Parts: sequence; structure tokens; C-alpha cells
Amino acid sequence: MRFLANGPSIPDDLLIARDEGRVVFFCGAGVSRARAGLSDFYGLAEKVADTLGVSNDDAVRKLLKKAKEVEDDIGVPGLISADRIFGLLERDFYTEEIENKVALALKPNPDADLAAHKILLDLSRFPNGSIKLVTTNFDLLFEQCDHTLTSRMYPHLPDPNRQEDFTGIIHLHGHVNADYSGATGDGFVLSSSQFGDAYLASGWATQFIRAVLEKYIVVFIGYTADDPPVHYLLEALNRRSHTLQKMFAFQVGTQNDAEARWRHKGVIPIAFDGDNDFKDLWDSLSAWAERAVNPDAWYEKVIDMARKGPEELQPHERGQVAHLVSFPEGARNFASSDNPPPGEWLCVFDPLIRYLKPANLGSWLERGPFFEPFEAYGLDSDPVPPKIYPDDYHAKREVPPDSWNCFTPTPLDLQDAQYSNYPSIRGNSSITIPALPARLQYLGHWICMVSGQPATAWWASHQVGVYPGIQERIKHQMEKATIPAVRHTWRHIFTAWNMRKEDSYHQWYQLLTSIKIDGWTSYAVREIARIYRPYLTVSWPYHGGPKPPKYNPEVYIQNMVSLDVQYPTLHERTNIPDEFLVLAVREFRKNLELAIHLEKDQGSYEYLHLPPIESDPELKGESSDREFGIARLFFKFLGLYTRLIDFDPVAARKEYLAWWEDEDKIFALLRIWVAGREEILSDSEAGQLLCSQNDHVFWDSRFQRDFLLVLRKRWDKFPSSLRKKIEKRLLTGSSRYENEENVVYRERCAWYSLNRIHWMHKEGCRFSFNVQTVSEKLQRKAPKWQKTFAAKAAASMESRGGSVGTDTDYAVLLGIPLHGVLVKAKELSGREFDRLVDKEPFTGLAAERPVRALLALNDAAKHGEWPEWAWRAFLYSQKREKDKPRFSSAIAQRLSRMPVDALATIIYPVADWMHKVSETLISLYRHAFENAWRNIIAALKLTEDISKSALVRGNKEPDWVTEAINSPSGKLAQAIMNDSQKKEAKVRKGFPRTWLIHIDELLNLPDDHRRYSLVIFTCNLNWFFYYDPVWTEKNLLVALTAEGKDQDAFWDGFFWGSKHPTEKLFLRIKPWLLKMPIGKSVAGRREASVLSALLLAGWGRTYKKNTIRLVTNDEMRTILLNANDDFRGQLLWHLGRWASEETGKWEKNISVFFSEVWPRQKQAKSPKMSAKLCDLAFSSEKVFASAIDDILPLVTKIEEEGFILPHFRGAEDKIIEKYPEKLLTLLWTVLPDNTATWPYGVGDVFPKITEAEPALLNDGRMIELRRRWNAR
Repeated sequence: MRFLANGPSIPDDLLIARDEGRVVFFCGAGVSRARAGLSDFYGLAEKVADTLGVSNDDAVRKLLKKAKEVEDDIGVPGLISADRIFGLLERDFYTEEIENKVALALKPNPDADLAAHKILLDLSRFPNGSIKLVTTNFDLLFEQCDHTLTSRMYPHLPDPNRQEDFTGIIHLHGHVNADYSGATGDGFVLSSSQFGDAYLASGWATQFIRAVLEKYIVVFIGYTADDPPVHYLLEALNRRSHTLQKMFAFQVGTQNDAEARWRHKGVIPIAFDGDNDFKDLWDSLSAWAERAVNPDAWYEKVIDMARKGPEELQPHERGQVAHLVSFPEGARNFASSDNPPPGEWLCVFDPLIRYLKPANLGSWLERGPFFEPFEAYGLDSDPVPPKIYPDDYHAKREVPPDSWNCFTPTPLDLQDAQYSNYPSIRGNSSITIPALPARLQYLGHWICMVSGQPATAWWASHQVGVYPGIQERIKHQMEKATIPAVRHTWRHIFTAWNMRKEDSYHQWYQLLTSIKIDGWTSYAVREIARIYRPYLTVSWPYHGGPKPPKYNPEVYIQNMVSLDVQYPTLHERTNIPDEFLVLAVREFRKNLELAIHLEKDQGSYEYLHLPPIESDPELKGESSDREFGIARLFFKFLGLYTRLIDFDPVAARKEYLAWWEDEDKIFALLRIWVAGREEILSDSEAGQLLCSQNDHVFWDSRFQRDFLLVLRKRWDKFPSSLRKKIEKRLLTGSSRYENEENVVYRERCAWYSLNRIHWMHKEGCRFSFNVQTVSEKLQRKAPKWQKTFAAKAAASMESRGGSVGTDTDYAVLLGIPLHGVLVKAKELSGREFDRLVDKEPFTGLAAERPVRALLALNDAAKHGEWPEWAWRAFLYSQKREKDKPRFSSAIAQRLSRMPVDALATIIYPVADWMHKVSETLISLYRHAFENAWRNIIAALKLTEDISKSALVRGNKEPDWVTEAINSPSGKLAQAIMNDSQKKEAKVRKGFPRTWLIHIDELLNLPDDHRRYSLVIFTCNLNWFFYYDPVWTEKNLLVALTAEGKDQDAFWDGFFWGSKHPTEKLFLRIKPWLLKMPIGKSVAGRREASVLSALLLAGWGRTYKKNTIRLVTNDEMRTILLNANDDFRGQLLWHLGRWASEETGKWEKNISVFFSEVWPRQKQAKSPKMSAKLCDLAFSSEKVFASAIDDILPLVTKIEEEGFILPHFRGAEDKIIEKYPEKLLTLLWTVLPDNTATWPYGVGDVFPKITEAEPALLNDGRMIELRRRWNAR
């Protein structure tokens, strides 16, 4: 947590431990230097040397000067320890005299600022009011702040295990007397001999510090990592003891620098900015002291700040609130305040919301401002995610695995756990949910208190559930909620949580096992129905963006939650036996009834539409409507009911009578269909059923197909009275819609009636009225109606899909004049949705009759028309690559005469065509190529937008290669590389001038267009440099002179070429190659692979004139040390592959590589690199033999990264048989304690090793590894 925006981030567990009286501050010289202005250890040594009259040529003076120079040169203080300087002084001066001068040098001014000391005294005050503070300073400034404080020093150090004894200021290295004239008691711990006695020989200081660390957390302040007190103190501690508490240290500089200085000493660094005399540090410590003095006031201050809402606060202020709710006392205060902070704080407490992808607020119709959740809810301790821009729709954002989560139990939560927090095997605790830890209980209470706010319901809509006790309290709280929409939202959320489903396939396979054992039972049928039972789900709203709605009494449910009904499915057949059909149909009917309730609750019932029961054989493509939503359940029920009709019609009729009569969607459609089943209803019953349907059911277009098919099937069997009733309804039409105009109403009714009457009449249904007469009367109301419309009256209205074919039949374009070809082709083009076919007649003409197609285009050109669609179809035709050269020449000549602005609209197909035909066209019809080329270049210069690639980059880093090969200029660059003139190039004498003109034209194009050309040319950089190094230097290598897009495009093209450069070219680009793995991350896997191969090959090559490597050992070591693990791993992969080759060159290089080049530093000895080294060793028998002895010292335990064992790599390698002891040594070195992370098949390796070398059966390493494996 930070007290200030730019202050140090103090760990939560340290803040809490201090509040609980578990922290002791160790204060160094920096504390007295901060405000009081006293000297540090070096400054003290200088003052003492001055007052003692040490000469300038004395060793002490030289050492002091050297210490400053070393620190200034390399930036690492403490390499020359100040205690050694005092050790030198002891050779020439008496100890008492030195101590007197030290005391005098430390005497503060009468008006010295003691603010820093007062701050640390406040921080060192324990809950019982006592102060426990350890300092290595000799001054008495702490005592000057409070004269009641006791001072302790050796040999009268207190016992840290005795609370009543361990109080006051402990001067570990002694202190001055009252008048600063000398030392008190046994003097100071000042010189190296005195430090050696205190920490090593006698070890009394070490014993005291160890005793403190066994009970208290220690915080070092006012020290650097290399100060003598710290050096001796930490070196003396035996860090293998598991009883020691944590140690922290405040360190000026960056966190990475602080980690490098302290972490290896076993100390957790807290970095801070050193500007303005450490102002941020001391202001932060002052704020911490304020909290320490009156924690309740600080809690209330933070809570009052939180009431403003998270968006109004800075990240570090949100971090303070996050800290407050991270421990029980703070969470209790946060939750129990009279005016609790708003529910929007859930967006801060939940990392899933802090790291939501940013998006526009509002809806699709009214887009609001772009909202970045991390800016509104992020914490100062959060890793900052990559920026996402408004138009980057495909970007993703992951939640960092170590991001703070308020709802995850903390170590303190688990430490305070009680019996009620754990379940048990039997008794009440086995059937009740364990209690939450106290902190989470407080947070649960706060959630209940703010549950009436829309933000809380919005947050809950994306949760799979919350603790049941919290749910119950929210239900009670809803009685007080003032916003109806919030109450309804919570009810939907609770319904969804209570209906949460397990995986349907997992349930099915469990049931299937039961069926195989016990056969079909009533239980199994009910379980099948339960698996298919629909359920409600909730999620964040579809619109509104990644931000909860504000408190608003008129908020809508859809602003807080999206509701959806899910219908489980099983693709496996569930053949329920006939004897269980009655039960199955009844249970699945209940599912349908539940689905109707759920759809009504979520407001989607009115929009439900089922496909017709009777499928349409003329329907093209495939329909998904029958497998989507409630239709899936509907047709499952229908299938079972149809079987029941065949098996037991009586039971089927009883089931029919149980259907809801007032439901006009699901069961209405079933009733219409049943009217066609003679096994269930008689003719009279069926007719009466159809007559009794309300207007919505009778006239609904979605029911029309099934309704008409039933009428056709049973019309002649209906009693005449029922037929006349139906006829009357058919002629009368449906009821009027609300606010529908009379004219519109009459036309609609007439239209519907005409369609049905004429369809039925055509299908053989006889009416009691004259169809012709009635039709004429109705047509006067619907004059636009035509008889052809009635043919589709019973057509299915369900959607369908499938692959769309292409019809390129061009026959119709052959018998018409040229000027009509394009007009007719355009008229006939397009998609026929009923047939799922795209008609493209001109595409067929361009492919099969290209001359006529070109003539049609020429004819249009004479009238000043250059239809883009037609030229695209013509040029993109695959047949253009097979055109005769003369015809290609004709096309080129036409393109050369095309207006530049027209040519710009088809620049992509033109450039693509030029690339494909360039080789033939240049060799046989160069003049045509040149003419077309000039016009295309002019078009590219017309506007910058034309130069863009066909790929959409968005806000991502450009992939120059992919963009280049899809860009017009890139295709032209590839085309010119096909020019046979370049074969006339002579080594170091340049290229043909006419050919270079085209290269220059491309390189002189603006911006990305030039870069795309550059990519193509640098792909061939070796060739260019070989034939004309001067031109290459001036025109291609010049891109390296400045950082930016040109250089990026240069390297992308070069790496794409993947060619090893000549010695001279390699040396020319070597400085950049050496920097790439170090200065920036390599763009992608391809670049990393090529770059690592180039550098490794450079290391393996020597100058032609001597044996010096092109990449020296030192250069390669620097690369390996500073590159990341991925790059190092890529380089090892190349090394292993090359060393496995038959030539044997690289096999000899392996030992040199690992003995003289591979870095020994810790960062290169990571688990990931150890796994890569194992992969290298196991890559082949040859490599294992050459590398194993050198690799063993370089590997460490592999905790997570995997590697493949040798017996899975190929039967030809006999690593285990030939080198069993070496393999055992390697496995012993890298296999971690946790056997769950051991590589696959390791258990099979152990017996193979002992089979190859039986003596290893008794090897202690083999015994231990087998013990661990067998105990897993």
C-alpha cells in the first residue's frame, strides 16, 4: 500500500504486523542524516580523519578517495567498507581518541530537526504503549525526543523473548555519552576488528539479532545493502533456520535495483524515490506514523474517502481502501460504517472487473464514451495492462495471475480459522456449509448493505454464486430496496444461481453407467429429463459497457443483467424403452412448462418462434432452428410424444388433455399438429379444435404451414358445419392490431385470406363459396396481391444455412451486343437466397471467354466507364496466369491507358496480376510491361491510402512481411525481382540501369508503400550486397541509420529471407544483431529463430584470414546473459540440431560453447533454461556424449517446465544404455521434490538405468529418487 502517490509501496502484511506489535525497526545512519543532518558512515570517517589530523598521503585518505571513485564509476556503494577505514585509524591512534572524535563529529546542532526520529518512535510503539527500537547509530537523538526512554547497549542487551525486558532504545553498537565527548561503557563497534568480535568471534550481536528475528519482523531503515552493520549482520545469520521471521529494508532507487541489492541477502526490499532528500519516503513514513498513533482515525479517513466512489480516487488511494479490507479489523470498520461506501467498490475488489476489456458505454444505437475499467478501478500495485484502443475489436486482456483479489482468503484469514470454518466427514459440519473467515464475513455484510444499489446487482450478475448466508441476508435486505428493478434483478440472479447446472455430458455418462448396471428404471427416466431441464443463466448486460450503472431509481433490469434460458443437449441417442414413455413424456412436458415460465420471466416469451413441426422438403440448405433454444426441447418432447401415440394412443390422448389450453405458442403449435392425428382426435374434435383457436394462433404466420397441412389432410372429413365455420374465419380475416389504420387492416386481412384460400383450393379443398367471386372481391382490398404468392403459403419460414455455391454460367452473355454484356452481367449477379447460390456470370466469361470479356471492358472504356467489379473479376480470375503472352500484353496496354484515378480503385487486383504475369510479360512484351508499370506507379502516388496493405493492422504492431506481400507495392517489388535483366548483374559492378530505375521508383514511394518494397528487397539483401555493395549501402542499409518504422521493415524483410549473410555483410550489420536480443524483445518466433541462428552461426564462423570468431565468446556471453529465456532456448535448439548433424563441426563446438561462453549467472540458471539444457542433452546420443559434463554444473531443479526423456525421442539413440550414471546424475540434479511435476515416463527410466548399470541399484541417489516416485 502507498500512503502517497509517489511513495514506497509498503506490503500489507508488514502494515498489519506493525499494528499487531510484531515489527521491530532497525535504524541506521540514514535516519540521523535525513532531518538532523548527521553524517553517514563514510562522512563520519572523513570528519574523524580531519579532526585527527590524518595527512593527505595517508592510506586512510587514499582509501576514502578510492571508495568515492569506485562508487561514482560503477554505481555500487560499499565495495570498500568504512569499517576498514576505522581499522586503519586504529593502527595510528588510540581507540579512545578515535571514539572521542567520533562522538564529537556526531554532536547535533541545538536546533536539529528530530522529525524523522519522532516518526520512527511512533512506528515503534507497541499496542501496550512500550517502544522497541534497535539502532546502530551512536547518537542519542531518539532519547532526545523522549527523555523517558531507556537506553540499552552491550553487555546489557535485553532478552527479546521477555516482553517486559525488551523495551526502549537498543544501541547495538554502543552510544555516546550525554555531552558527546566520548563513548559510553565498552565503546563503539566501529572498526573491522570490533565488527568481527560482535558478529563472528564472540557473536553477541548475532545472537541478539537472531533472537529478535525468531519473534519479530525486522525493518531496516537508514541503511544501504552494503553498509558495514548490514553486511556483518546478514552474513552472520544462519539463514537456513526456518524459525526466523521476514526482514524488510527501505532502499532508494527502482524496485529492480533494490531487488538486486537485497533479495539475495534474504531481505525483502521496499524501493522509494530519492529525489528531494527522500521527501517521498519520509512523508510516507509520517503518514504511516499517523496511522500508527490513531488507527481508528485513519480507518475513518480512508472510509470517508471511499464514500466518494473509486472513480474519484487515485490508484494509490484505491490501494489504501484495498489494504483496509485486506485484514479483519479494517474490513469490520469498512462494513460497519453508518454510511457504507458504494457498491461500485466491488469493481475494485474483483480483478476480473479491473482488467475488463475497455469499450464504449451506452448501447449500439447510442454509443457513449470509451471507458477504460483499469483507469477507473485499477490499483497502484496492479501490473499495468497493454493499452487497448477503441477500434481494436479483437484485442484481449488477461487477468495477471498475481493480481490482488479481495475475495481470496489471505494467510491471515487462514491463520485465524476456527473449527466452524472447516467441513467434516460426519455430523452437522458434514451437511452445512463452513463459516466464512471473519474478514470475508464483514465484506459479506457490506455487500448486503449495498445490495440495493444497481452496481452491486450488476457485479453479482457475472458471479456463479455467492456464499449462501450472504444470499439469505440479501433477500431480507431486498425488502428495504427502493428500486423495483434492483429487486427483480436479484430475484433473477437467485433463480439462476439455484438452477446452476452441472455438465450435461458428465451427468449422462454417470447415468449411462447406472443404466448398464441396473437397466432402465423410473429413476433413470427422471434423470434423463433432469439432464434436459432448461435453466436460467445471468451475465453482464449486452450493452452498457464495462461499467456498472449509477444509482438511479429508473434503472432498467437490462442495465444490470442479461438473462438467458439455456437448453442442455446430448448428441448421444437416448432410447427410452416404450414402457417408460408415459413417464418420459410427462417429465419432458414439465420441462416445457418450466421453459415457458423462464422465458416469460426474462421477457423473451413474446419473441419465441418455433419452426413448423412438418419439415419442408423443398427447403434448401440446413436449418438450425430445430436445434436452437426452446425448439431443441420442443422437438425432443415431440419425438417422445409421437412414439407414445404409436405405442399407446389412449395414454397419448390423456397427455394431450393435460396440455395448457391458454398457452398460445408452444402448446398451441402442438394442438394444431395433434388436430392432424386421427389416433388422438376424431374429425369433429379436430375441426372444433381448429375453430376454437384465437386469432393469434389461427392467423400466426409461424403456425401457418402446420395449420394448412392439417386442413388439407382432414378438410373433406370435417362436418360441413365446421367447414363453414372455418370458411367464415378465412373470409373474415384476423382482428385488427392496436392503432392499425382501416385501409392497412383491410388490405392485410384480404392478403392473408387470399393466400390461404388459393393454396387450399389448389390442394383440392372444396369450399361452399365461389373462389373466383370471393377472390375478386378480396383483391379489390389488396390490389398488389398475386396468385403466385399463394404457392408459398405453406412454405417453411425457418432459417437455413449451408455452403454457398457459385454459378458462373455465362451463356446469356454470348448472344448480346458487347455494350450490353456488363449491364446484363451486373443485372444477373448476386445471391439467390432460396438456392444458396452466388451468380457471377462475368466471372465465368472472364475465365472461359476472356477475349469477349476484355472487349466488353474496352467497350465500356470507350464510354468513359471503368467498372471496378468487372475489372476485379477479370484480373483475379485464376485463368489469367495461363493467358497467352500476347493477350497479357493486350491487358497491360489497356491498363496503361486507364485513367489514374480509375486505376487507383483496382490497384490490388492490378498489382496482383502484374506479379503473376511479370516474368513472361517482361521477357516477351517489355514495352507493354513498362507502359503499365508507369501508370500503376502514378496511381500509387495519387493518395497515401492506396499504399496500404490489404490487411487491417488496427492498433497492433505491424507485421511488415505479411502486410508487404499483400500490398500493391510489395507485389510490384516481387514482380520486378522476376525481371531477367537482373541476371546481367556483375559482381561488385552493379545492376542494369534500366532495372534499377524501377527499384528506385518503389523505394521513393511515400511511407508504408516504400517500406513494403523495402521488405521485399531486404529479403534478398545478400544478393544485392553481393553484386553491388555500394548501391546496397546507399539505398537499403541506409534504413539502419535511424530507429523507426523503416528499420523495423528492413529487419522483418531480412529475417524473412532467413539466409546466412556473407562475412562482409555480417560484419556490416553485426552491431545491430548484437543489440537486438538485449535492447528490445524480438518481435516474434520467426525473428527470434532466425536471429539466434545467425548469431550462433556467427560464433561458429571465423574470419577467413585468422581464427577469430565473427561473434566472439565475450559478445555471445553478453547476449546470452541479457537476452530472455525464450531467446536462449531458441539458440540452444539450433545448437542441438546442428550438433546432431553428421558433419561433426558443431559437435566439437559444444564443449567450447558451454565451458567458455555460457554464462554462470543465476539468471541463466533458471528452471526454464535447465529444461532447455536437458532437451539439448537428450536431442541425440552424440550431443549427450559431448555436452553432459559441461551441462551438469549449469542446471538446477526444474519445478514447472517440462522436458522429454531420452527413451521417448527415438530408438536409434542409446543414451540410457551407454551413459546410465551420467543420466542418473542429471536426473538427480534437475528433478524437484514434487513428483507431480516430473516428466512423463520417468518411472520407466529408473529400471532401464539400473539394467544398464546394475551397480547403480545401490546408489543413494537412485534409492531416493525411487522412494519419492513410489511415494507419490
